[in-house]
Amino acid sequence: MSKYELLTVGASRATVDRRDPLLVGPEESEYRVHLAGDTALVVEFGDVIDRRISAKVLALARRLTQLELPGVVECVPTFRSLMVHYDPFELPTTTLCDRIAELAAGLRIREDAGRIWRLPACYDPAISPDLDHVAGHTGLSPSQVVECHSAATYHVYMLGFLPGMAYLGDVAPELQLPRLATPRVKVPAGSLGIATRWTRRPDGI
Repeated sequence: MSKYELLTVGASRATVDRRDPLLVGPEESEYRVHLAGDTALVVEFGDVIDRRISAKVLALARRLTQLELPGVVECVPTFRSLMVHYDPFELPTTTLCDRIAELAAGLRIREDAGRIWRLPACYDPAISPDLDHVAGHTGLSPSQVVECHSAATYHVYMLGFLPGMAYLGDVAPELQLPRLATPRVKVPAGSLGIATRWTRRPDGI
């Protein structure tokens, strides 16, 4: 029996979810690999969003990119997984899984890896229509909201939704707010937003 034997996850799921999971290594392994169509794999490191899991995702993406493995087209990090696009005619799926297993076994996790980008921000009420709302919702003064939001060093968990839009975490608990009940139809370029534990610029960095 191959160590990449397809797992049975129930008939209803098997007919709806085309990402049939592959088990890589023993069942207690820290990650799983899922098929994502014919030309991509998803390496999943967990079912929660946190800095350590993100560090594993980014470390594997970095190692695969550095390896320049023939057949690997692109690595796309997400909150808790890495999608690897590849050419199965140049790089068989089992070979890619073997290389991922080798790399995952020797990952060097650095939660402080990466570069620091400094983004200028203006919190003037004239261009911050929700500042008073945030202050009222949190019980902080507008100046305290500005101080708390601007004091943090945020971690880029992933880019997505819009090209280049960074999901930045983690927002201080006192500033974590629900999404607007009615989303805005238009958000000016350069705006800074808060949604639950994330802060972001809708037009990217």
